[in-house]
Amino acid sequence: MVIAADGFESEFGRWAGLKSVILARNDIISALQYRMINVDVDPDYTDFYLGSIAPAGYIWVFPKGEGMANVGIGSSINMIHNRFELKNYLDRFIENHPGLKKGQDIQLVTGGVSVSKVKMPITMPGLMLVGDAARLIDPITGGGIANAIVSGMYAAQITKEAIESNDYSPQMMQKYEKLVKERFERKHLRNWVAKEKLAMLSDDTLDKLVDIVSEQVLTTISVEAILKAIAEKYPEVVKELEDLI
Repeated sequence: MVIAADGFESEFGRWAGLKSVILARNDIISALQYRMINVDVDPDYTDFYLGSIAPAGYIWVFPKGEGMANVGIGSSINMIHNRFELKNYLDRFIENHPGLKKGQDIQLVTGGVSVSKVKMPITMPGLMLVGDAARLIDPITGGGIANAIVSGMYAAQITKEAIESNDYSPQMMQKYEKLVKERFERKHLRNWVAKEKLAMLSDDTLDKLVDIVSEQVLTTISVEAILKAIAEKYPEVVKELEDLI
């Protein structure tokens, strides 16, 4: 988001040279999605499938109306060996799903999603990065719309202040950076650690986690509440997850 700045190009070159951010392979999700018709899925539920069918990621089925759904997969690129493997995972899932295999895909969308910790800096004189550009995508879900809206709101607040005071200095832009760090940095770090841990869990452990969540009455959804429920039924699993507390 460019506000204004004299000498923007030269300043941008200096800033980019100082902070070139290259994401690790485990911090990039490769994603592929079909728009499908003539499928048989429950229109009231969104389905997620975890485990070896989507290494270090998940498959989703989003109902989009009568007989229609978005069916996609996201998987960490460090788990994908070639450009066809991700599609093969999703095609195999659809072929084995009774409600999807009779359907037809009418659209294909692909892309990449960053699932890293919050990366700084996200400002320079006259510029603020928001949403996906600021790496504010949730590391666990890969969702970024809500975070983009919030960071966009912060950017608008600082933009107004900058215009009114005719101040586009690093100090002014860093007010935005401070708001983003306070809102997202700790949560993103926690979710990034959880993302890395979940990627290593076996299908059996994931099945137990789903089993627990489906049976237990949880008054709050938190790591602590879920671990307590796990300890009651599968105490051997808690050891695998205790570093997420």
